[in-house]
Amino acid sequence: MYRFLICFVIIKAVTLDHFRGVTRQWGRTSLIAALMVLAVSASAASAATNYQIRGTVVCPSGQSVVGVWVNSSGGGSGWAGWTPYPGRPHVARYLRKFTTNLASNVSLNVGCGGTRARWSTSNRTPSIRIATGSILFMNTRCNTTTKTCAFSPLVSTPAAPATNPAFDATLGDPRHNGIGWCTYRAAEFWKTMTGRYPNWGGDAGDWDDNAKKLGWRIEGVPFPDSLAVWQPGTASKWGHVGYVSDVQVTNGVLQMKIYDRNWDTRGGDRNGIWVTPRADQRFIVAPPQVEASIR
Repeated sequence: MYRFLICFVIIKAVTLDHFRGVTRQWGRTSLIAALMVLAVSASAASAATNYQIRGTVVCPSGQSVVGVWVNSSGGGSGWAGWTPYPGRPHVARYLRKFTTNLASNVSLNVGCGGTRARWSTSNRTPSIRIATGSILFMNTRCNTTTKTCAFSPLVSTPAAPATNPAFDATLGDPRHNGIGWCTYRAAEFWKTMTGRYPNWGGDAGDWDDNAKKLGWRIEGVPFPDSLAVWQPGTASKWGHVGYVSDVQVTNGVLQMKIYDRNWDTRGGDRNGIWVTPRADQRFIVAPPQVEASIR
């Protein structure tokens, strides 16, 4: 489009000079205008943003994930790399890094069943508009009957508290007023993920059950941008909770990247530690979320 516009301005100047006897000064002015257009086009090109989208896609059991295509209205559409979970070929972690012009509407087409070259079904997610940030977390479950994929819902009832629900100023020092607890840090991550604090409560090991009762999506395997719940009696008698920023498969073993606090009641934070999930763990999955930085 820009090349066409530049050519139009130059051709217009030449035509008018030839047929209407316009001064050479007018021709020079037209050339300057053309160069200005070129500068604008270069500026527009430089506004492109490096972005990435990642998450987990789930097809119905028995229908393997065979492909993930990323649609981006601002440019950068293409194939995502993906890795199936060990023993669960219908579940896969995907990632695509691309350059796009913001704002852009982004969606996925997920192939379920068949082969990479010939999908049994192509299943599409709704579009998410990205105008800021550098990463979009998008986890989805696909329905091959409707050929659609759905996100985890954003549950707004009951209303989320205005402050971190794990904090209690009446309990004294940080070790006891909640700031030093795993639930406090997990709640802060949830606010980053969803824009609000958890609208459920309880001990860490009860978070999955309490969130599920309100309608939040609970999974049995880790997803990027989810909360991992250790059941009571595992990490501690109260259970444990932490943030999962990503997953990977190493030597055939599924691992999750954890950020948490007070692991095993020892105090302190763990940041970006790769651990193997337990079979009895549950995961609270957030809706799609744009974030500014990549963990």
